[in-house]
Amino acid sequence: MKHIYSFFRFAKIAALMMSVCAVPLATKAQIGVRDQTFGEAGKVQTNMDYANSSATSSYINSMAEQADGKIIAVGSLLDATGSGSDFGIARYNINGSVDSSFGNHGFVVSDYNGDTRMVSVVIQPDGKIVCGGGIHFPSPTVFYLIRLKADGSYDSTFGNNGKVITSLDPLANDVLFKIVLLGNGKIVAAGLHETSNNRAVVLVQYNPNGTVDSSFGNNGSVTNGFGNVQVYGGLAVQTDGKIVVANGDQQGGSTLKYSVARFNSNGITDSSFGVNGVFSTAIDGYAYDLALQKDNKIVLVGSNYAVTGYGQLCLARITTTGILDSSFGASGIITTRLINGSTDSDIGASVLIQPDGKIVATATTSILTNRSKWAVARYKPNGKLDNTFGRRGIVVTNLADYNNNYHIGCNALLIQKNGKIVVGGYIALPANIRDFCLVRYEQNAKLRYNTVKGSVFIDLNNNGIKEATEPYYGNLKINAVKAGVDSFSTFSQSGKFSIDIDSGAYVLRPVSSPYYNIAPTSYTIAHPDFFNSDSISFALQPLPGSQDNYVYIIPTQRSRIGFSTQYHLIYGNRGMSVLTNGTVEMVLDKRVVYNGALPAPTSISGDTLRWNNLYLDPGQNNAMDVTVTLKTPPVLSLNDTIHYKVSIYPIATDLVPQDNVAYLHQRAISSFDPNDKNENHGGVISLGEIASGDYLLYTIRFQNTGTDTAYNVYLRDTLDSKLDWSTFEMIGASADYQMTVEHGICNWTFSDINLVDSFANEPGSHGYVVYRIKPKATLAIGDNVNNRAGIYFDYNLPVMTNLCVTKVVANALPLRLLSFVANAHNKTNLLQWVTTREVNTAYFAIERSADGKEYAAIGNVAAGSGNYSYTDENPLHGYNYYRLKMVDKDGQFTYSDVRLVNQDFKGFSLYPNPAHDHFVITGNNLLWLTIADLAGRVVKRQMLGNVAFANISLAGLAKGVYMVKVGGGGKVGVVRVVKE
Repeated sequence: MKHIYSFFRFAKIAALMMSVCAVPLATKAQIGVRDQTFGEAGKVQTNMDYANSSATSSYINSMAEQADGKIIAVGSLLDATGSGSDFGIARYNINGSVDSSFGNHGFVVSDYNGDTRMVSVVIQPDGKIVCGGGIHFPSPTVFYLIRLKADGSYDSTFGNNGKVITSLDPLANDVLFKIVLLGNGKIVAAGLHETSNNRAVVLVQYNPNGTVDSSFGNNGSVTNGFGNVQVYGGLAVQTDGKIVVANGDQQGGSTLKYSVARFNSNGITDSSFGVNGVFSTAIDGYAYDLALQKDNKIVLVGSNYAVTGYGQLCLARITTTGILDSSFGASGIITTRLINGSTDSDIGASVLIQPDGKIVATATTSILTNRSKWAVARYKPNGKLDNTFGRRGIVVTNLADYNNNYHIGCNALLIQKNGKIVVGGYIALPANIRDFCLVRYEQNAKLRYNTVKGSVFIDLNNNGIKEATEPYYGNLKINAVKAGVDSFSTFSQSGKFSIDIDSGAYVLRPVSSPYYNIAPTSYTIAHPDFFNSDSISFALQPLPGSQDNYVYIIPTQRSRIGFSTQYHLIYGNRGMSVLTNGTVEMVLDKRVVYNGALPAPTSISGDTLRWNNLYLDPGQNNAMDVTVTLKTPPVLSLNDTIHYKVSIYPIATDLVPQDNVAYLHQRAISSFDPNDKNENHGGVISLGEIASGDYLLYTIRFQNTGTDTAYNVYLRDTLDSKLDWSTFEMIGASADYQMTVEHGICNWTFSDINLVDSFANEPGSHGYVVYRIKPKATLAIGDNVNNRAGIYFDYNLPVMTNLCVTKVVANALPLRLLSFVANAHNKTNLLQWVTTREVNTAYFAIERSADGKEYAAIGNVAAGSGNYSYTDENPLHGYNYYRLKMVDKDGQFTYSDVRLVNQDFKGFSLYPNPAHDHFVITGNNLLWLTIADLAGRVVKRQMLGNVAFANISLAGLAKGVYMVKVGGGGKVGVVRVVKE
């Protein structure tokens, strides 16, 4: 039983992100994700090329569910040339496996000596299966129905040994597209009647034994209702027996229109509907299917080409009198762009109505790129997308790592009795080989878990009851343990928490503290089953005389040269003594310009901001936001490190003075990824800092750069094994969250965060999470602590942050390198740097390299002035890489960042080289850039806009050697760059 609960919790994760690994914890089943109990991660793929079939390409056209939950799928099987076909019928068990008890090992294939195809299937109450399609060879095309028994054998009581062939006109083609079953056992089939000069809708009604019902229409059939029909459509029968048919027609013109015709139960056109029984919309497109609501309103689905020239999924709702329903969408019509590609085309395929009135539609999308996917969209009864389904109401499914020869298409839709949605179609393989394909999506699944909701508060009167005047206590760690089976931790964000647990007995226990007693010390939650809810509370009863204040600095935005950035200062009281007359002080880097703060500082003295007379109750925290602008070169150069110090006073009487002072060391950048992870030490931590119990403070930032609101955001961070997981502490976040830490894996869930996209509101599109954790005391010099986080916006694949690396060094030097630049100066290279805090610095060794790997010292400069320069009189031909070895008086040292100068680059500098995902160029008046491969083909062009530096992305370029040409300042330079 040891791993049962781990599986239980991570089943939710797997359901959330389909087959993607390493995903965040979700607290409830997610609607619209692939059903992991069906096939392989929700998908079933069936190769229909088996004994007695020459099919090399197959696709599903229609599906139906039996009373026992098994699925019947019918479709067409094409040969290698595409000129001939058979029909194929398959039956699948509830778990998606092929039902070998049906037909021939699970399949029924046409035994007719001709070109046969099946497009529609219904199941009778007695379990018999009726399939409709056509015989397309020899000409003319005719209706073809078969009826099978439940075991897949032909039903001899139907037609001629289970088969019915109907030819209405020896000179016309009759192409069946849909059948429905009437309550009296009769069958109605709809299709196209195609003559040499026109295409019209045709209806045929059959008796239960397969004979044509002569009482219907004109001796069993009706040909009527539309103008020049262009595409197949839908068919349904109202509760009053009236028959509704949808299609696309041209009504004598060149523009297609959605059209609907209604017939009385006897086949006569219903003149009370629309105009003479027909209603045509103004939609320029095809209507492929229809569904009837309980009130007999008609919902059409297809494509609309009028908006962009490319198809978009389109729904229209028609009233029972035959007009557009103005209460639905925009005057009865809804057009939905499924994928944002400007030339992608969405082809609506099927539509069904759920029992709750919500509308489910399917489409094949990205048609024009030949890399198609299929999509499922769910709408509320009023036509608005249902945001509880998928992402903003849409799930787009790609079933393969595809190239131009891989794509998928959907034709069929089924809503099972258990509410799950099944989509059927095909998946295309190389050489246009296609397989039957089904995908099942969760709809109303309910995972098995129990919910515990809790609170933590300061019990000032020690009575164990939360009084109105007693504050909640935030970010207290609470451990949940199921003995021998499961354990994880959560945090009381803003004093409250909510977790999901398995059945059995769990002990919930807050982490103790010397500042208060906890009442009770723990709770045991035990349930033999699931779906139970518990509410608990922990009272923190203060112990007098404990003063423990803290402060943190959080970079909520990136430090981009020449731009403003913001810092969030959090200060709080972990102790049980009230803080009165406290002070927070922030010392700014001298290379930034102070813009403002909220609240405003009490005083400003040079680069020091102070907030005085601060008050904090036990467990209370507060914050201020400071905005600065980073100066530009040469004052502040790319990759320089800027430094801030924040303190909270008094310190002398504080029980833990280490957290009364916080530092931030932040690298200056040009462009950036808005989804990142950073640590406040600036990439290094010393053995002395580790020994003194210093924490690493991590900030994970995220931004919604999509084109619509992200309703939920999930973060997953797997902690490095070099970190002491037991010391993890939450510091803060930009919004309310649920959070767990389990076996070194951190999961944050921001439910209903409604994070607006950056196009609609850039400032409001950001979010962050901040936590701290100690490195293990056993780390040695040279060890790297690596961390990367995954960020999930609704149901998209994860956005992975940068790899955040903190290196362990012997001792961090007190010296700060404020700037370091290197530039070509005539035939020499001039190096300049500025420092501060030179407490024990002895000298600077200048080291040079031709390849950025092997360095040699070329000179020394004594320390002392804080402002330095060095001229390399004899630079290397071509590349010159420079770094400073900053040596302390006791022999300890550290290195600066590397600077690159190219004597052959006509005044421009480029680094790093070799490069990975980007490189940086610096110079004067940089105007344009091109990148070419060694064959001379230009693979990238970019206008730079008369700048002094630029960050150039190499995304999308293969590893190799490229020639970079840069123009600016009246010069053109070419340099060879290697992408690793």
